[in-house]
Amino acid sequence: MKKLILFSFVTLFLSSSQFAQDSKDWSIVASYPIYGKASGLAWDGSSTIYYGIYGTNGDKVYNFNTASGATNLQFSNPAIDDSYGATWDGQYIWIIDQPASSNDPALATKLDLSGNIISTITLPDHYMSGIAYDNGDFWVCTYYPDPGTIYKINSSGTILTQFQSPGEQPWDICLENGDLWVADYYDDMLYKIDMSGTILESHPADNIKPSGIVYDGNYLWYCD
Repeated sequence: MKKLILFSFVTLFLSSSQFAQDSKDWSIVASYPIYGKASGLAWDGSSTIYYGIYGTNGDKVYNFNTASGATNLQFSNPAIDDSYGATWDGQYIWIIDQPASSNDPALATKLDLSGNIISTITLPDHYMSGIAYDNGDFWVCTYYPDPGTIYKINSSGTILTQFQSPGEQPWDICLENGDLWVADYYDDMLYKIDMSGTILESHPADNIKPSGIVYDGNYLWYCD
């Protein structure tokens, strides 16, 4: 079982960390149990967060109601091996699925809410997790080999920009206005970075192996 955590940002203070950046204090507002091996969080812009599973039950995607805290199966599709990342483009869910062979690149897979595959994008590497929709483009993460790499790609899979991740294994990524949040699985950290990779904030996860992160316009959600 994993835990989905809702954070509230509070007062600003000057960080004394090694990054010497402005940071924000924050506090846990609520936390909820969700299914284990949850990976990637996608917010629909209203009241639902979607997440997938990697490993056993990797063909399933669940919905989480942010108002009630209830989680339910959204769909199951045996064509999906795993869901290593998730994002919402305004109408559809996108996940990252890794093929069985490590010689083959991962796919960004577009699905409707019934689980039907609409299209796929071939990604730069195999060991990829984390995807964030950005006005027709996507931010995606390679978590292995360490240290990881963060790419911005277009809808054809062409790399627009890339830089080294702030941590060893970037597992999920999301947008907060013009910046990015990265949940690092190996470091047990949440990093806020700008779109060139400069660290703006860094916060330890409440527990280990954070594997999903999303910003809903008011709060930051992550699972660990």
